Amino acid sequence: MTGRNRRVEWNARITFLQSVAIAFSVCCTQYDRVTQANRKNAQESVRITQFYATKAALPRGESAKLCYGVENAAAVRITPMIENIRPSLSRCISITPTATSTFTLIAENGETGKISRSVTVTVTEPLPRFTDLSVSAKEVAPGETVAFCFKAKEAIAVKGNPGYFLHGGSPKGDCLVDQPRKKTEYRLTIAGTGGDTADESVTVQVRLPAHPVAPPAAR
Repeated sequence: MTGRNRRVEWNARITFLQSVAIAFSVCCTQYDRVTQANRKNAQESVRITQFYATKAALPRGESAKLCYGVENAAAVRITPMIENIRPSLSRCISITPTATSTFTLIAENGETGKISRSVTVTVTEPLPRFTDLSVSAKEVAPGETVAFCFKAKEAIAVKGNPGYFLHGGSPKGDCLVDQPRKKTEYRLTIAGTGGDTADESVTVQVRLPAHPVAPPAAR
């Protein structure tokens, strides 16, 4: 191989190596840009997509659902703590607060910090409710006594009609008494401390007296 040929070969090798170096440099630069973009996107992608209570106002003693959803979170928690939870796109847990409470959902990512969102559930006075109902008869003779009796919780007052209360109208339990002479609907209404009411009714049928059979005509 002549000296000229060697120079051509070396020049070709140098040109090739320079091309490889340039390509590597471009590749590394693009990789760094993509990596930085991915890190930036990771910071922006930790999201709370939903956090709400199925009931904004809840009577004391009753339950509701607290629902949440997160994206790209490594860990989540709710304060005050109800139970251990895990990252999820959509999940609900049961709550039974005894007083008005503000719940905070915290979503965390080890590299990008944490975000939070809060929701308040207002606890109201418990609702009045009937726990037992009975009627002495649903069909009676005219003037026969009927007793529509009840037991209730969380009630502070009771109304009933028609008729009268056997024990003066105790909201915890009493009997509405009457002597109907025709088909009659009896209604009970109890009220709670918050002004809420509950109603129950029953209809009593009255049997019509049988017509007397006329004696046979005299011959």
